[in-house]
Amino acid sequence: MVAFPQPDGGDAERIDGSPAVSLHDSAADVDALLRAIFDSSYFMPHPEPVKLSVVLGILRLSHKYDIQYLHRRALNHLSARYFAASAEDYRSPAAEARRKDEEAVSLLFVIQAAVEVGALCLLPIAYYQASGYTRADFLDSVNLGAAENLVHECLAQRDLIIQNRSTSSPHSRPTTAIAPVVAKPFDSPF
Repeated sequence: MVAFPQPDGGDAERIDGSPAVSLHDSAADVDALLRAIFDSSYFMPHPEPVKLSVVLGILRLSHKYDIQYLHRRALNHLSARYFAASAEDYRSPAAEARRKDEEAVSLLFVIQAAVEVGALCLLPIAYYQASGYTRADFLDSVNLGAAENLVHECLAQRDLIIQNRSTSSPHSRPTTAIAPVVAKPFDSPF
């Protein structure tokens, strides 16, 4: 590290006499990542409850900066939140209540982060859950910070799922479409 070139003393921004480092990440995400690194009680493993914004911030930055233990922990939190051990667990009252509390914009942020970090196994269930929201819910998400192109992609996926539901056998339950993606919280490829 001593061999690294040092910034010029004159122009470099300093804080308390030390050179400042500029990161091109959101302040909230950096705050969450640094707290997770330096305060072991801040980002505990599942089943400890953690705000979704914290999980997604740590997921993105731990992927970007290759902090594998935090990356796995964030994926475990998302996996436990979005996967179920069985279709019955998926339909349980507790799971139903959690999904009702979830806003469309939250699912959009999960989908966006999953695509960014390559956690593609989260996408089928996230798209499936998103199919329960109205077009208005999705369009309102743009005002809350969701990327417009992602909203349109989710609407297209939602429409496909709804179309498949309407053409499936009257004896099949809508949740049987998720059977291939139901897994134990972390039988996934991470």
